[in-house]
Amino acid sequence: MSIRFFCEKCNKALEVDDSDANGKVICFYCKEAVSVPSESTAELVKEGEVRAVNLPKRSALWGVVGLICGLLVAGIIGGMIVWVISTTALPMSRDPEFAKLSQTDQQAKMKAAIKTFSEERPVIQKAPMVLLGLSTLGVIFSVIGLVKNSGRKGAIVGIIICGAYVGLALAGMLRS
Repeated sequence: MSIRFFCEKCNKALEVDDSDANGKVICFYCKEAVSVPSESTAELVKEGEVRAVNLPKRSALWGVVGLICGLLVAGIIGGMIVWVISTTALPMSRDPEFAKLSQTDQQAKMKAAIKTFSEERPVIQKAPMVLLGLSTLGVIFSVIGLVKNSGRKGAIVGIIICGAYVGLALAGMLRS
């Protein structure tokens, strides 16, 4: 027969031989010396399980942070695209003289306008590095969220968005 009881330190279920009754043993889980009762604990759950009241709450923080980074990256990219189009391409396309140009000339004029636009605004020059840093953080937090099995949905979305941006940024660096 054996004696089943909870560890006083970590509250995990332990099982020892009857010969250890009223003595001390080392807990397999927390490695602390614990006193063995003379008989098994009545409210004991299955061997190796933890009482539910003592379980720490699972935190989805890692996955949520990864998701937030991913959403920030997507929002910044979308905002920059809308901003550039609304301030350069849209007004230019409404110009009657622009409509008379050939398609090649229109593309060249738009590229020149966007280049001038980005040179005049240093925030656009710094944005790719900020986005790359934010995406890298998003990938890191999302992977941690997946590994810790907390906040999996947010972590998956975060890793898709951030991983896609990091992949595209690296592909762009390799191309140039």
